Amino acid sequence: MKLKTLCATLALGLAGIGAQAAIITSTLNGVTILGNTYNVTFHQDDDGRTTFNDVFGLVGGPLLPFTAANGLAATQDLLAAVNAANFDVTPGVNNADEGFQLIVDFTAVERTWFTGWRSGFNGAFGSFNGGRNDLNSLSIATFERVNGNNVPLPGSLALAGFALLALGAAQRRRA
Repeated sequence: MKLKTLCATLALGLAGIGAQAAIITSTLNGVTILGNTYNVTFHQDDDGRTTFNDVFGLVGGPLLPFTAANGLAATQDLLAAVNAANFDVTPGVNNADEGFQLIVDFTAVERTWFTGWRSGFNGAFGSFNGGRNDLNSLSIATFERVNGNNVPLPGSLALAGFALLALGAAQRRRA
């Protein structure tokens, strides 16, 4: 019985050695990017090597508000906010010369991203292409939209107008 317990403990210990490192995150709130406001979270493994799949998983992918067409402008807006706040975008390594990746397009096997550097290279570069599993020492940025310049669609306006007319007709019928 003791041998089984010892073997099980040893197996668990060895499995823990190969386990994925924990993701460390830090969030910069209230960032205006392309006219919308986001809370931007930077993700990185605590060993300083992050992959696309570490953050977004093996299946599917993130729903991102940016495309290859506006990715450079979005990266520059985010970079300006990061620099203005002197914000550390590399929570896993705390290295001021590291940067972040803003992923703008992705498929099951590849992604396109722009890179922003907080200092050292003080600029935005892009776009780059790479596999979903590429290892790197950059943080990956994700976004939570908190408000924006939402413009109602014409169909929504028509539906709201119809609802107001129906409400007015119901009130008139009661009177």
